[in-house]
Amino acid sequence: SSSLTNHQGFIQSGTGVACRIDFPNIKQLKYLSEKGAIVDAQLVLRPVNNSYSEQYPLADSLKIYVGDNLNRISASLVNSAGTSVFGILNKKSDEFNENIGYLIPIGNFLQKEMLKQSDTRSSLILTLPGISKTVNRIVLGDQKHLNNKILLKIYYISY
Repeated sequence: SSSLTNHQGFIQSGTGVACRIDFPNIKQLKYLSEKGAIVDAQLVLRPVNNSYSEQYPLADSLKIYVGDNLNRISASLVNSAGTSVFGILNKKSDEFNENIGYLIPIGNFLQKEMLKQSDTRSSLILTLPGISKTVNRIVLGDQKHLNNKILLKIYYISY
């Protein structure tokens, strides 16, 4: 749990360390209105400041998988067209590096989670694309990290 690691999550290729993201309360959205739906959603992951440099650059993308509560991978994360989704690095530098992060479109994933009748919850498992071919690492902040919080943007419509 990131609460035990100073509110940080880790991904390291070469050793097989992956980061898992859960959405424990996503089904609560259905109580916002009698009729409503998720139109789109984006997950923004920010690398922890000073955990990367020119010598230790950030990977251009993250590979995203769907897993269960035992971390068993069931499939790659896909969009509504069935195409694999990657977390793409935004490299636009600003004065304080506030815009640097990975953007992951997860609208299709959350829509399916809300429609599930069972209580089983899926999670996202993040890895680097060359997890078994290279040695690299990324340190990400969680929702309570002091400077580099994870951000979930949900576009919801009530009708």
